[in-house]
Amino acid sequence: MLQLSYVLVYCALLAPYYAYSQSESEVFKPGPCPKLPHPLPKATLKDKIFMVGIFTNGKSLRGSPNLTPCKLIDFRNPEGYTLIGTDNKSYFLFYVCTENNVDGKKFNFEIATAFVVPKGPDPGTDKRIREALDKNKLGLKEWFPFCKV
Repeated sequence: MLQLSYVLVYCALLAPYYAYSQSESEVFKPGPCPKLPHPLPKATLKDKIFMVGIFTNGKSLRGSPNLTPCKLIDFRNPEGYTLIGTDNKSYFLFYVCTENNVDGKKFNFEIATAFVVPKGPDPGTDKRIREALDKNKLGLKEWFPFCKV
């Protein structure tokens, strides 16, 4: 019975590492970064904005249910990010992909970051954001919020 309890303790201690390895394989995709078929020109907003969260392909990433209110930041076109969705007044969706080489194999990590204006996005923004992801053939379906508007 004592040996069985040791085995159960080891399983409980190793479970988080197994979950991490599963989420890592979801987040890193094999191959180079994809070419975007429909990137947009730079955004033209000159105001403060909320960075509300990211879209990713890692199903195990989840937002905290106790989100704090969003903080206003000065809007800039993020360096190295590509604009893929906007109405140029209430929301902006930027995409970035980084490539990594591990033992001679290429992997990539992609995210899309969502920004909204202080009054909040217009109705239907969520649908337009998801359409921008689909239009650019991005499998970033999981939403990870940073804060609440």
